[in-house]
Amino acid sequence: MLETKKLISFICDTFYDHLPNEAVLRAKHCLLDGLGVSLAGYSHPVTDMLLNYVKDVGAKGSATAIGSGLKTSLPLAALINGPCAM
Repeated sequence: MLETKKLISFICDTFYDHLPNEAVLRAKHCLLDGLGVSLAGYSHPVTDMLLNYVKDVGAKGSATAIGSGLKTSLPLAALINGPCAM
């Protein structure tokens, strides 16, 4: 539990301006890489199955299934986006 409190304190006490440029650059590259992998995963057959399932369920929401433009609930968007990113 002590480690969790230390981590929370670090996160709460850290500001963007205090981050090293190298850390910011690496974080940006990781985010872009994750988005690229997710978009590439969109063409996988499993994604089609999941999209069809979510459309059949008809859940409405404000969360987006990456690459599809489909808006659905947060849990169902995560169901689609998770496998896409692998």
